[in-house]
Amino acid sequence: MRYFALLSALALLSCGITKPHSDLTAKADLPDNYAIKSVCYGLAQDIEKAIKVDVDDTTDVRLCAVVQKDGHLGLDLRYQPQSKPLLDPVFAMVTLQDGKGRSSSEMFQMRSSPYSGAFELYLTDGCIVGSFEGCAHGAEKKMQQFLNVLSNREHTSGFDVSLAFVSVKNDHEAQWDLHNPLKRQNYKFEIKDL
Repeated sequence: MRYFALLSALALLSCGITKPHSDLTAKADLPDNYAIKSVCYGLAQDIEKAIKVDVDDTTDVRLCAVVQKDGHLGLDLRYQPQSKPLLDPVFAMVTLQDGKGRSSSEMFQMRSSPYSGAFELYLTDGCIVGSFEGCAHGAEKKMQQFLNVLSNREHTSGFDVSLAFVSVKNDHEAQWDLHNPLKRQNYKFEIKDL
């Protein structure tokens, strides 16, 4: 009986000391680059228009637009080539259009995932590497300038992202992957639901 009373007292004390689960996931406890809102789209060479997908979808190209905890926009790209894995560096040519005639284009090198073999890239004008309740590393200036075209996205109904991927063999040789090689179209995404 005495043992039961001691356990009950400890249980009551621990309730006052530990935070409830809802407090543990409060915004203050999360890193600045944590996605508080996101929408993902997928596109493959046999699909004419991008469709909504889950973040872990395995389409050829997956793009997630993210609103981070710090209020900044993030673009999470994943590219899975249909041919054998490439050994050469792969770059993404990313073009943004804000829906009001302003646009921005830039090329960024992608990283190969050791698990899936896909190429990945995360772009943001805010925190790129989060830490507990903050930011360990902010976005580089190149990314900030590139995403500046979307700085007034609150006043637009959406924006468009166009992607092309290139494997660079050397200074004189590159191989482009276009969504429609006959029309030379890039992979295009309309972000409306963010």
